[in-house]
Amino acid sequence: MERAKESKEILVSTENKVGVLHNIARVLSAAGINILAISGYIIETQAFLRLVVSDYEGAYQILQKENYRIESKNVIIVELENKVGVLENITGKIEESGIDLKYIYGSVSADVAKTIIVISTSNNNAVLNLFNN
Repeated sequence: MERAKESKEILVSTENKVGVLHNIARVLSAAGINILAISGYIIETQAFLRLVVSDYEGAYQILQKENYRIESKNVIIVELENKVGVLENITGKIEESGIDLKYIYGSVSADVAKTIIVISTSNNNAVLNLFNN
């Protein structure tokens, strides 16, 4: 059974250079903040990192002090079983509801029963209702 909850994501945009992710991981780790989910990509000379963390407010303040350009995004975190067909099932529910999926990321370890995915849609509230009712 899937469970969904609303969360905040921090979008970091910065010049793409060696050591950026290490610095972010270092300053968050030093503050006792865990990175729960991460996605990263590069467009031309800019690096973009999407972070869901254990302490959103603390991470936001720390990254501001480090002079990163950051934005706050509303996302949905879906906890789901780690088995074949589960992603097909949840994306099918979203499609049947006519909701546009803007982006999705997540990770899983083969020996773990549960995992999370992070999604952003055209109607996050409808997705919350879809999975929690």
